[in-house]
Amino acid sequence: TSINLTAAGSGGKTPYLYKFYYKLGTATTVIRDFSATATAVFKPTQVGTYTLYVDVKDAAGKVATKSITNYAVVNNLAVKSFTTDEPSGQYVTTNIDLTAFGTAGKSPYQYKFYYNLGTTTVLLKNFSISNTATFKPTVAGTYTLYVQIKDAAGKTVTKSIANYKVLAYPSVKTFTTDKASGQLINTNINLTATAIGGKTPYQYKFYYKIDTFVVVIQDYSASNTAVFKPTTKGTYSIYVQIKDANGKKCNKSITNYIIK
Repeated sequence: TSINLTAAGSGGKTPYLYKFYYKLGTATTVIRDFSATATAVFKPTQVGTYTLYVDVKDAAGKVATKSITNYAVVNNLAVKSFTTDEPSGQYVTTNIDLTAFGTAGKSPYQYKFYYNLGTTTVLLKNFSISNTATFKPTVAGTYTLYVQIKDAAGKTVTKSIANYKVLAYPSVKTFTTDKASGQLINTNINLTATAIGGKTPYQYKFYYKIDTFVVVIQDYSASNTAVFKPTTKGTYSIYVQIKDANGKKCNKSITNYIIK
Protein backbone atom coordinates (compact mmCIF):
# COMPACT_ATOMS: atom_id res chain seq x y z
CA THR A 1 0.00 0.00 0.00
CA SER A 2 1.25 3.50 -0.82
CA ILE A 3 1.14 5.71 2.28
CA ASN A 4 1.68 9.44 1.76
CA LEU A 5 3.82 11.22 4.37
CA THR A 6 3.61 14.98 4.77
CA ALA A 7 5.65 17.27 7.05
CA ALA A 8 5.83 21.03 7.65
CA GLY A 9 8.70 22.91 9.27
CA SER A 10 8.41 26.06 11.37
CA GLY A 11 10.82 28.46 13.01
CA GLY A 12 14.50 28.60 12.19
CA LYS A 13 15.64 30.00 8.88
CA THR A 14 13.83 29.16 5.68
CA PRO A 15 13.94 27.44 3.24
CA TYR A 16 13.65 23.95 4.77
CA LEU A 17 14.87 20.61 3.58
CA TYR A 18 13.09 17.35 4.47
CA LYS A 19 14.39 13.83 4.92
CA PHE A 20 12.04 10.85 5.41
CA TYR A 21 13.06 7.44 6.73
CA TYR A 22 11.83 4.56 8.84
CA LYS A 23 12.98 1.90 11.27
CA LEU A 24 11.82 -1.70 11.32
CA GLY A 25 13.52 -3.71 14.02
CA THR A 26 17.16 -2.57 14.01
CA ALA A 27 17.24 -1.58 10.34
CA THR A 28 16.93 2.03 9.21
CA THR A 29 15.85 2.76 5.64
CA VAL A 30 15.80 6.15 3.91
CA ILE A 31 12.61 6.81 1.98
CA ARG A 32 13.76 10.17 0.60
CA ASP A 33 16.95 12.08 1.44
CA PHE A 34 17.03 15.80 2.10
CA SER A 35 15.14 17.81 -0.50
CA ALA A 36 12.80 20.77 -0.67
CA THR A 37 9.84 18.38 -1.05
CA ALA A 38 7.79 18.09 2.14
CA THR A 39 6.14 14.84 1.09
CA ALA A 40 7.23 11.26 0.51
CA VAL A 41 5.59 7.94 -0.30
CA PHE A 42 6.09 5.07 2.13
CA LYS A 43 5.36 1.72 0.44
CA PRO A 44 6.24 -1.06 2.87
CA THR A 45 6.99 -4.54 1.54
CA GLN A 46 7.18 -6.28 4.92
CA VAL A 47 4.69 -6.71 7.70
CA GLY A 48 5.70 -5.35 11.07
CA THR A 49 5.58 -2.37 13.40
CA TYR A 50 7.38 0.63 11.99
CA THR A 51 8.64 3.95 13.33
CA LEU A 52 8.42 6.67 10.68
CA TYR A 53 10.69 9.75 10.84
CA VAL A 54 11.12 13.12 9.25
CA ASP A 55 14.22 15.31 9.69
CA VAL A 56 13.67 18.97 8.90
CA LYS A 57 16.81 21.06 8.25
CA ASP A 58 16.71 24.83 7.99
CA ALA A 59 18.94 27.12 5.93
CA ALA A 60 21.37 27.42 8.83
CA GLY A 61 21.81 23.64 8.99
CA LYS A 62 19.81 23.15 12.18
CA VAL A 63 17.93 19.83 12.24
CA ALA A 64 14.70 18.87 14.03
CA THR A 65 13.23 15.37 14.07
CA LYS A 66 9.74 14.03 14.59
CA SER A 67 8.48 10.46 14.54
CA ILE A 68 5.30 8.39 14.23
CA THR A 69 5.65 5.27 16.34
CA ASN A 70 3.89 1.89 16.34
CA TYR A 71 2.77 2.16 12.74
CA ALA A 72 1.54 -1.38 12.04
CA VAL A 73 1.71 -2.89 8.56
CA VAL A 74 -0.18 -6.12 8.00
CA ASN A 75 -0.68 -8.48 5.10
CA ASN A 76 -3.62 -7.78 2.83
CA LEU A 77 -6.88 -9.40 3.87
CA ALA A 78 -7.36 -12.81 2.24
CA VAL A 79 -9.71 -15.78 2.33
CA LYS A 80 -7.75 -18.57 3.98
CA SER A 81 -10.38 -21.22 3.16
CA PHE A 82 -13.95 -21.55 1.90
CA THR A 83 -15.50 -25.02 1.97
CA THR A 84 -18.74 -26.99 1.85
CA ASP A 85 -19.37 -29.98 4.10
CA GLU A 86 -20.93 -31.89 1.17
CA PRO A 87 -19.42 -32.31 -2.32
CA SER A 88 -21.10 -31.09 -5.48
CA GLY A 89 -23.92 -33.35 -6.63
CA GLN A 90 -26.29 -33.08 -3.66
CA TYR A 91 -30.06 -33.19 -4.01
CA VAL A 92 -32.51 -30.34 -3.56
CA THR A 93 -33.52 -29.53 0.04
CA THR A 94 -30.22 -30.91 1.39
CA ASN A 95 -28.64 -28.78 4.12
CA ILE A 96 -25.13 -27.86 2.95
CA ASP A 97 -22.94 -26.11 5.51
CA LEU A 98 -20.58 -23.39 4.25
CA THR A 99 -17.51 -22.41 6.30
CA ALA A 100 -14.97 -19.67 5.63
CA PHE A 101 -11.89 -18.32 7.39
CA GLY A 102 -10.23 -14.95 6.86
CA THR A 103 -6.56 -14.24 7.34
CA ALA A 104 -4.32 -11.15 7.59
CA GLY A 105 -5.87 -7.72 7.33
CA LYS A 106 -7.23 -6.31 10.57
CA SER A 107 -9.39 -8.52 12.76
CA PRO A 108 -12.16 -9.03 13.71
CA TYR A 109 -13.71 -10.20 10.45
CA GLN A 110 -17.29 -10.23 9.21
CA TYR A 111 -18.62 -12.78 6.71
CA LYS A 112 -21.29 -12.54 4.03
CA PHE A 113 -22.55 -15.61 2.12
CA TYR A 114 -24.54 -15.66 -1.13
CA TYR A 115 -24.97 -17.62 -4.36
CA ASN A 116 -25.64 -17.19 -8.05
CA LEU A 117 -27.92 -19.42 -10.09
CA GLY A 118 -28.09 -18.27 -13.68
CA THR A 119 -28.56 -14.50 -13.52
CA THR A 120 -30.10 -14.57 -10.05
CA THR A 121 -28.14 -13.65 -6.93
CA VAL A 122 -29.51 -14.73 -3.55
CA LEU A 123 -28.20 -13.66 -0.15
CA LEU A 124 -27.79 -16.51 2.33
CA LYS A 125 -26.47 -14.48 5.26
CA ASN A 126 -25.46 -10.82 5.43
CA PHE A 127 -22.29 -9.58 7.13
CA SER A 128 -21.92 -10.97 10.64
CA ILE A 129 -19.16 -12.35 12.84
CA SER A 130 -20.38 -15.89 12.10
CA ASN A 131 -18.12 -17.65 9.60
CA THR A 132 -20.71 -20.31 8.71
CA ALA A 133 -23.97 -20.42 6.78
CA THR A 134 -26.41 -23.09 5.61
CA PHE A 135 -27.21 -23.43 1.91
CA LYS A 136 -30.46 -25.35 1.32
CA PRO A 137 -31.22 -25.23 -2.41
CA THR A 138 -34.77 -25.81 -3.59
CA VAL A 139 -34.04 -25.72 -7.32
CA ALA A 140 -31.82 -28.08 -9.30
CA GLY A 141 -29.01 -26.43 -11.26
CA THR A 142 -25.37 -25.39 -11.29
CA TYR A 143 -24.58 -22.85 -8.60
CA THR A 144 -21.70 -20.53 -7.77
CA LEU A 145 -21.31 -20.07 -4.00
CA TYR A 146 -19.62 -16.98 -2.58
CA VAL A 147 -18.20 -15.65 0.65
CA GLN A 148 -17.20 -12.02 1.11
CA ILE A 149 -15.04 -11.22 4.12
CA LYS A 150 -14.71 -7.72 5.55
CA ASP A 151 -12.04 -6.78 8.08
CA ALA A 152 -12.12 -4.15 10.82
CA ALA A 153 -10.63 -1.58 8.44
CA GLY A 154 -13.49 -2.10 5.96
CA LYS A 155 -11.36 -3.95 3.42
CA THR A 156 -13.18 -6.75 1.60
CA VAL A 157 -12.16 -9.87 -0.28
CA THR A 158 -14.31 -12.48 -2.05
CA LYS A 159 -13.89 -16.16 -2.88
CA SER A 160 -16.17 -18.51 -4.79
CA ILE A 161 -16.91 -22.19 -5.31
CA ALA A 162 -17.97 -22.63 -8.93
CA ASN A 163 -19.93 -25.38 -10.69
CA TYR A 164 -21.63 -26.66 -7.56
CA LYS A 165 -24.27 -29.00 -8.94
CA VAL A 166 -27.60 -29.59 -7.22
CA LEU A 167 -29.74 -32.47 -8.47
CA ALA A 168 -33.46 -33.04 -8.52
CA TYR A 169 -34.51 -36.33 -6.96
CA PRO A 170 -35.01 -39.03 -9.60
CA SER A 171 -38.56 -39.73 -10.67
CA VAL A 172 -40.29 -42.06 -13.09
CA LYS A 173 -41.08 -40.05 -16.18
CA THR A 174 -43.04 -42.80 -17.97
CA PHE A 175 -44.02 -46.40 -17.30
CA THR A 176 -46.05 -48.18 -19.96
CA THR A 177 -47.19 -51.55 -21.30
CA ASP A 178 -47.38 -52.24 -25.01
CA LYS A 179 -50.71 -53.99 -24.54
CA ALA A 180 -53.81 -52.88 -22.72
CA SER A 181 -55.25 -54.61 -19.66
CA GLY A 182 -57.33 -57.68 -20.50
CA GLN A 183 -54.71 -59.88 -22.15
CA LEU A 184 -54.71 -63.67 -22.03
CA ILE A 185 -52.30 -65.75 -19.96
CA ASN A 186 -48.90 -66.51 -21.57
CA THR A 187 -49.02 -63.28 -23.55
CA ASN A 188 -45.73 -61.39 -23.83
CA ILE A 189 -46.36 -57.89 -22.50
CA ASN A 190 -43.50 -55.45 -22.95
CA LEU A 191 -42.86 -53.01 -20.12
CA THR A 192 -40.92 -49.77 -20.73
CA ALA A 193 -39.86 -47.11 -18.23
CA THR A 194 -37.98 -43.82 -18.44
CA ALA A 195 -36.49 -41.71 -15.67
CA ILE A 196 -35.75 -38.05 -15.10
CA GLY A 197 -33.69 -36.16 -12.51
CA GLY A 198 -31.11 -37.62 -10.16
CA LYS A 199 -27.71 -38.72 -11.37
CA THR A 200 -27.30 -40.90 -14.43
CA PRO A 201 -26.88 -43.71 -15.27
CA TYR A 202 -30.07 -45.33 -14.01
CA GLN A 203 -30.87 -48.93 -13.17
CA TYR A 204 -34.34 -50.45 -13.51
CA LYS A 205 -36.10 -53.21 -11.60
CA PHE A 206 -39.47 -54.63 -12.70
CA TYR A 207 -41.82 -56.76 -10.58
CA TYR A 208 -45.48 -57.50 -10.03
CA LYS A 209 -47.94 -58.29 -7.26
CA ILE A 210 -50.88 -60.64 -7.45
CA ASP A 211 -52.86 -61.27 -4.29
CA THR A 212 -50.14 -61.47 -1.58
CA PHE A 213 -47.34 -62.62 -3.89
CA VAL A 214 -44.50 -60.40 -5.12
CA VAL A 215 -42.54 -61.67 -8.14
CA VAL A 216 -39.46 -60.04 -9.66
CA ILE A 217 -39.65 -59.93 -13.45
CA GLN A 218 -36.19 -58.41 -13.91
CA ASP A 219 -33.81 -57.27 -11.17
CA TYR A 220 -31.78 -54.05 -11.35
CA SER A 221 -30.03 -53.58 -14.69
CA ALA A 222 -29.31 -50.85 -17.20
CA SER A 223 -32.17 -52.10 -19.36
CA ASN A 224 -35.30 -49.98 -19.13
CA THR A 225 -37.47 -52.70 -20.64
CA ALA A 226 -38.73 -56.09 -19.46
CA VAL A 227 -41.15 -58.77 -20.65
CA PHE A 228 -44.08 -59.66 -18.39
CA LYS A 229 -45.53 -63.09 -19.32
CA PRO A 230 -48.24 -63.97 -16.80
CA THR A 231 -49.20 -67.61 -16.33
CA THR A 232 -52.08 -67.05 -13.94
CA LYS A 233 -55.39 -65.31 -14.41
CA GLY A 234 -56.05 -62.42 -12.06
CA THR A 235 -55.68 -58.73 -11.34
CA TYR A 236 -52.06 -57.58 -11.22
CA SER A 237 -50.16 -54.53 -10.04
CA ILE A 238 -47.04 -54.06 -12.13
CA TYR A 239 -44.13 -52.01 -10.76
CA VAL A 240 -40.90 -50.38 -11.82
CA GLN A 241 -38.29 -49.19 -9.33
CA ILE A 242 -35.56 -46.93 -10.69
CA LYS A 243 -32.26 -46.30 -8.92
CA ASP A 244 -29.89 -43.49 -9.90
CA ALA A 245 -26.08 -43.52 -9.69
CA ASN A 246 -26.21 -42.29 -6.08
CA GLY A 247 -28.62 -45.02 -5.05
CA LYS A 248 -31.70 -42.78 -4.81
CA LYS A 249 -34.85 -44.70 -5.73
CA CYS A 250 -38.27 -43.94 -7.14
CA ASN A 251 -41.26 -46.15 -7.97
CA LYS A 252 -44.28 -46.22 -10.19
CA SER A 253 -47.04 -48.76 -10.66
CA ILE A 254 -49.72 -49.80 -13.11
CA THR A 255 -52.67 -51.14 -11.11
CA ASN A 256 -55.72 -53.25 -11.96
CA TYR A 257 -53.99 -54.92 -14.89
CA ILE A 258 -56.28 -57.85 -15.70
CA ILE A 259 -55.14 -61.14 -17.18
CA LYS A 260 -57.85 -63.52 -18.47
